[in-house]
Amino acid sequence: MYKKIDGEKMKISKVAKLCFLVSLVLVTVIIISGSIFMNNRENYQASSSLPVKTSTIMSPIYIDDLDPNNNWDMFISENPGYLGTGEVGDPYIIYGGVIDAKGGSTGITIKNSDALFQIDSCTFFNTSQYDISAGIYLENVSYGFIMNSDFYNNGFFGIEVINSTFLQIRGNSFHNNLVTGIYLGGTSIITIAENNINNHNGNGIELYNSQKISVAGNNVSYSDYYGILLLDTNDTEILDNRISHNFDGIALINSNHNTISLNTISYSEENGILIQNYSNYNSIKENIISHALYYISIGNSSYGTYLLNNEPSLIRRFEDIPLPDPPSNGTINDESDKRLGIPGYNAIFFVSITFAIIISTTM
Repeated sequence: MYKKIDGEKMKISKVAKLCFLVSLVLVTVIIISGSIFMNNRENYQASSSLPVKTSTIMSPIYIDDLDPNNNWDMFISENPGYLGTGEVGDPYIIYGGVIDAKGGSTGITIKNSDALFQIDSCTFFNTSQYDISAGIYLENVSYGFIMNSDFYNNGFFGIEVINSTFLQIRGNSFHNNLVTGIYLGGTSIITIAENNINNHNGNGIELYNSQKISVAGNNVSYSDYYGILLLDTNDTEILDNRISHNFDGIALINSNHNTISLNTISYSEENGILIQNYSNYNSIKENIISHALYYISIGNSSYGTYLLNNEPSLIRRFEDIPLPDPPSNGTINDESDKRLGIPGYNAIFFVSITFAIIISTTM
C-alpha cells in the first residue's frame, strides 16, 4: 500500500516538474520576445518610401490613445488617406499634410501613445499668437519620427514635446515661430538632427529638465536669446551644429555632465558658449567660435568644466551667483535673497521657467 502511494506521489512530482519547466520556458520566450520587440522599436528607422497618398488637411489633428473616440485607430478609420498599425514595419503615417491651425492651439496633438508613428513632409502654420501654442504638441509619447516638415508662423513653438521619450526630430525647417523652434520639457532619449532653425524671438532649441538628448548637425541662427539653451538638463550631447547670429550661441544653466563639441559658433552678440548657475562637469571641446563679445564664459558657481582644443581658447570667468553681504550688528539681512546677482540676460532664465509652468498646467 505504501509503495503504491509512493509511486503515485512520484508520478505527481514528475508531472509537476514538467509543468514547471514548460511554464519557465514559456515565460522566458515571452520576456525575450518582448525585449526584442522593444529594442526593435527603439532602433527602428523611419520609412523613406511611403506607400500612402498625399493628402491636404486644413483642420488640426487630435490624437489621444487613451480616448477611444480620439485614438490612432479611430483617426485611421476616419481618414482613408492614412495607413498603419503602429507596429514595427507598419507605423502610423501622416504624410504630406498642409495643416492650417486657424488660430488654434496646435496643428497636431498626440497624447498618451507608445505606438510607432511617422509625421513626414507636412506643413504647420498659423497657431494662436495669444496663447501657448505649437505646430506639433506631443505629451507622454514614445516611438515617433517628425521629419522633412516645415513649421512657420506658429504662435509660440514649432514643436513642443512634454514627458516623452524615444523620438527623432530630423530634417525639418523651423522659421518665424513667435518664441522657440523646438521645445522639450521632461524628456529623454530624443534626437534633434539636421534641422534648419532660424528667426525666433526666443530660443532656437530649448531643452528643459531633460536628459540624454542628442542635438547634432543643426543650423541654428537669428534667435533673439539663445541659439541652444540647456536648462536643468543633463547627460546631453550638442555636436557639430552651426550656430550664428544669436544673443548667446549655446547656454547651459543648472545643467550637468553635458558634452559640447565640434560646433561652429559665430556672430553671437555676447557669448559663444555660456556656462552658469551651478552647471558642473561639462565637457567643452573642439568648438570653433568667432565674432563674439566673449568666446567662452563660465560662472563662478560652475565647476569641473573640461576644456579641450577650442578655438580660440580664451575663457572669461565671471561672478554669476555672488554671496550676499554679511549682516551688520548680528541681524539677519532680509534683502539677502534679492542679491543673488543675476546678470541681465538671466531674465530669460525666469521667462523659460514661467513658460514651462504655464505649459504643464494648461496643456
